[in-house]
Amino acid sequence: ETVVFTVREVNTSPVFLDTRPRYIRAGDSISFPTAVDTDLPAQPLAFRFGAGAVPAGLTLDPVTGVVAWNISASLSPGVYPVSVVATDGGQPALSSGFSYQIHVYAAADRVIVLEAEVAGAQVLLKWNSVAGESFQLETKSGLDGAWQAVGAVVTATGATVQAVDP
Repeated sequence: ETVVFTVREVNTSPVFLDTRPRYIRAGDSISFPTAVDTDLPAQPLAFRFGAGAVPAGLTLDPVTGVVAWNISASLSPGVYPVSVVATDGGQPALSSGFSYQIHVYAAADRVIVLEAEVAGAQVLLKWNSVAGESFQLETKSGLDGAWQAVGAVVTATGATVQAVDP
C-alpha cells in the first residue's frame, strides 16, 4: 500500500518594514517601501490605502507598495498619518495594515534625523546634512560633567554625513 503526503507551507500575512515615523520638510520629497511577503516562495502583494484621508499628492504603488510624496512647500506643518494595507496572493489571501506617521515641518525649519547602528564595539551615526557643513561628535559619561570631543570634525560632502564612535 502506498501513502502520499503533501506538505504545504502555511500562508502568513505580509510584514511591514521600517515602521519608524518619518520626518520631512515641506517642499521636500519622501519615498519608502512598506511591506514584504515572507512566505517561501514569496507571493505577489497588492497594496492599497487603508482608512483615513490621504494627503494631496501622496501616492502608493499598488504593485511595489512604495509610498512617495512630493510635499508642497505651502503644506501646513503637522503629523500626517498614512494607512497602508497589503494583501498577499495566498490561499486564503491574507492582509495586514500599518499606519505610518509622516511629520511635516515648515520649509524654513531645520530637521536633522539621526540613524544609529551598532557594529561590534562601535556605533555608526548617520544623519542628513548639506555639503560643506561641519559637525563635531561629542560624548559624556553621565548627566553631570563636560562634553568631550570624539574624533576629528566631520565635514559633509553630500546630502548625508556619518561618524563612528569608537
